Amino acid sequence: MTRALIVSKDREARAPLLQGLADYRVTGTFTSSANGVIEAVNSGRNDVVVLDIRMPGMDGHEALSRIKEIDPEIQVIMLTGHGTLDSAKETLESRAFDYLNKPCDIDLLSARINDAYLAAKKGERKEKSAADIMIPVEDYTSIGADSTIREGIACLKRSFEDFVSTGRIMETGHRSILVFDQKATLVGILSILDLMKALR
Repeated sequence: MTRALIVSKDREARAPLLQGLADYRVTGTFTSSANGVIEAVNSGRNDVVVLDIRMPGMDGHEALSRIKEIDPEIQVIMLTGHGTLDSAKETLESRAFDYLNKPCDIDLLSARINDAYLAAKKGERKEKSAADIMIPVEDYTSIGADSTIREGIACLKRSFEDFVSTGRIMETGHRSILVFDQKATLVGILSILDLMKALR
């Protein structure tokens, strides 16, 4: 079950909130102050933290910053009855997972807590590097700098014939030709359009 730490000053609302969260496999623990949140995060026993903007000790923005200093990977949801556009923007820029307004439907809150938990487990999607998406040089058709235009077209035609059955022509380097000099140094690139223009 997902473990959520929730700031709630309303003790009477805690029991029904716990029951509602349990229906969505969320275990809730409560604290009534920002200092209680910081202590609990230091203990490392929670998956998601649900903060309020207004809390005894410090406001939600400061608490969010402190939490991220302690544990950058923990997900934080801001749940407040005092929300503004500027506050929401500041919260999300500070790497909160979500910003919700009170009163908040228990179904929505539970779903977002579980989403936050899954996001933390999955981690940030790693950005692809150039090496991940580049076309390797060896996949290109190549000719010598002293080759004729017709020879270049013939080489390109052969590359199309070799790869047309794979369905990967648009994904590979077979729309261009690499041109090398006699020392095997790359000196230029010819596109199909370049070749066609040269024949006119």
